Amino acid sequence: MVLSLLYPEEPEYLITLQDIMWDICNEYTWVIPAHISSHQIDLFSSETGLLLTESVAFLSTRFDKLVKERVYEEVKKG
Repeated sequence: MVLSLLYPEEPEYLITLQDIMWDICNEYTWVIPAHISSHQIDLFSSETGLLLTESVAFLSTRFDKLVKERVYEEVKKG
């Protein structure tokens, strides 16, 4: 994300970031297995969601609409 912000003229940084974020959204869960519980908020999942949404927020005008929608959908699912 930082490289995309520092070097907006280099499209490969943004493309790579979007590919990585798409792969993160494809993960079955962001919960560390030892912490799966329906009664607690998993901090690792929260951190992952925060990183994804921050990236979209900082680069919103340059992000592919499909990637933005996918990130927001996955974060809402929690």
